[in-house]
Amino acid sequence: MPTNKRESLIYTVLMCFVMVLWMSVYNVAMQYGHLSGEVVRDAWLGFPVAYVFAMCCDWFLVSGIAKGFAFRFLVKPEDAP
Repeated sequence: MPTNKRESLIYTVLMCFVMVLWMSVYNVAMQYGHLSGEVVRDAWLGFPVAYVFAMCCDWFLVSGIAKGFAFRFLVKPEDAP
């Protein structure tokens, strides 16, 4: 897991990229009913907007809530790293 802001940013960029790309391909494939090059192309065309939206939501909204929940209920100060 990331230990500083730089690592957190890199982790967020990579995780959002992989998850948004896979979900885009999956959703377009579900619409078309099959997986093909055309599905990947159409998913890639819609990818930039979804990626920017996911990054903004993750970085500004979700990460603070998730960290607050995790450090309040799941991780105790005396726990080993």
